[in-house]
Amino acid sequence: MARLKKPDQKLLELKNTGTLNPHPAAVSDTLFRENPFFDSKDLLQVRYEMLRRHRVDGSSVVEVASVFGVSRPTFYQAEAAFGKGGLTALIPKQRGPRQGHKLSGQVIEHVRTLKSSSPGLTTVECIRAVQEKFGITVHRRSLERAMAGKKKTAQGQLKLTLPDTATEAYEVLRQQVVRSNGQVAHAEGRGVLIRCGLARWAQHQALPAVVPQPGPRPWHDRSQPGLSPLVETELVRLVAGLILSIRPEITHA
Repeated sequence: MARLKKPDQKLLELKNTGTLNPHPAAVSDTLFRENPFFDSKDLLQVRYEMLRRHRVDGSSVVEVASVFGVSRPTFYQAEAAFGKGGLTALIPKQRGPRQGHKLSGQVIEHVRTLKSSSPGLTTVECIRAVQEKFGITVHRRSLERAMAGKKKTAQGQLKLTLPDTATEAYEVLRQQVVRSNGQVAHAEGRGVLIRCGLARWAQHQALPAVVPQPGPRPWHDRSQPGLSPLVETELVRLVAGLILSIRPEITHA
């Protein structure tokens, strides 16, 4: 009897997070062809590296769009989304209707009004009331989901909100891997990212805080202002006052 093939964990994770690239073969970027840390099936990683190749490495939009297998409008859409919402905004939005066509706002509001006036009203009775008033048949689970305010997601897909530190944490890990030409097996989180994809890694493995490094701010964070001269002056005065208050008095001979 033939053994059942074990499902690919990463493919499952990419599907669950909605980040499985439908066209991985279209990505011809060198890093994705030569370094196993970069996976063309991971759409979130592909999109981030695409933007980075333009903003950091200086490649033209035409060149970047070509090697990452996207159109220029797609590139600009990703760039705008990342500028507004960071890494989370690069996760594709769910497609298709967010609620059943029959369950319009009018239907839901009617049911809520009925339940408000008669709290003991059952779901079956609500379905009958909807059928009588609107002439439509509503599935019980669809009505319960709509009343609970839950929106049906794509098959198996989870709605993710990634930590604010995810981008900085990925840059730290990425730098370690690239500098070692992919040979850094001990880099924290490297194995998790390779097995589960960038979205899942960022959700669970991103560093809680990134120690600021000297030099210019990262390419993806140019908008945060530094301390104003007034605040810096006040800090200097405060520190100087503390030093003077604890300085021992000099005794004269």
